[in-house]
Amino acid sequence: MKNNKFNFEQFLVDGERFLSELTFLLQERGVSVESLECDHLCYRVETIKEYNHLKFELGLNGQLVTETMVNGRLISTFKLSTPFCLSHRKIYYLELPAPKVGTIHQTGFEHAEFVIKESFEHFSKVYSHLSFLLSGNRIINPEYSFTIKSGMACKFHYQALSRVIELEEANVTDIIFDFDGTILNSVQNIHAINREVFSIICQREVSLQEAQEKYHAHFEALLSAFNISCPTKIQKTLEVWTEISLKQSYILHAGVFELLSILYNKGYHLHLWTARDERSLYKILSELNLEHFFKTISHSDGLCSKPNPNGLKFDFKSSIKNSTIMIGDSPQDILGAKNIKAIAAAALWDNEASEHLLIASGAELFFKHPSDIVHFLNLENL
Repeated sequence: MKNNKFNFEQFLVDGERFLSELTFLLQERGVSVESLECDHLCYRVETIKEYNHLKFELGLNGQLVTETMVNGRLISTFKLSTPFCLSHRKIYYLELPAPKVGTIHQTGFEHAEFVIKESFEHFSKVYSHLSFLLSGNRIINPEYSFTIKSGMACKFHYQALSRVIELEEANVTDIIFDFDGTILNSVQNIHAINREVFSIICQREVSLQEAQEKYHAHFEALLSAFNISCPTKIQKTLEVWTEISLKQSYILHAGVFELLSILYNKGYHLHLWTARDERSLYKILSELNLEHFFKTISHSDGLCSKPNPNGLKFDFKSSIKNSTIMIGDSPQDILGAKNIKAIAAAALWDNEASEHLLIASGAELFFKHPSDIVHFLNLENL
């Protein structure tokens, strides 16, 4: 590279050799990546001159997908015309960072990245003998990495690089919110409601602990947990649930009202999609002065409920790809997002939201606080 000669075929061979050594060293350390998608390799250069030269050469052998400024230096991403091939793997994407000022990197392949579908917390427990470093964009693309040896590292993340680029470039116009656990700080209310409801329906004392252990965001799963399958009994349960729910007082999660106000005033189309019944939903919306924020409001009708999109009033079939985000705190919300081909975002500000389950369900964005949504949409200075 330094003598301005570039051989793409040899470049591919070098990359494949690098990946082969990396996976072998991982295996030696007890880390199996055989079943994981390796979505891209990273190639480092020492100088800006090398960066510009290699960017030109790779552009002749693939497509420059994006070039963005990250932490003070440019990073180019290419989709190669011919992939790196190793065993069952075909890797089309290459990341090429420009060198940081004051940082020295040796020219060559530096790391490979793999996609996992479990939380970093769970992943690190499996490999507790290794020391991982958390980095990256915590909303779109958090990374978990460790150094194998000098000049060679391995990184793990939740989304393939191609999808991360789509998320970064998404033109969002519509945002669908879950209600309980996302807008409402109501999970404890629901446990109390379920305890009272199923004590009546099951004709026995249901403890709060049992109500918590058998809790499901999806009503069908909740009924199944209490062994209720008779249609008449199901209808009775729905009626009792509504009546008891109407007696509850609810509060919003901190920062949610401010978030809705910002998004509404910036012209985003806001929607509500909940498994809650119509009567209690509209009572709460009225009491908390929320109804005016939402362009559409979708709720359970007793027969059809989230994540089934048949009852969704938002016209998702006409929406442009990556223009809609679905934000929720349960796997059912993530499944609902998948069912309508929306960006699936995890609302993690409720104490009972399980990041692990949301990741396993396919969450793509991770919001620790409502203000993270403002940050993701770059609304801070608008």
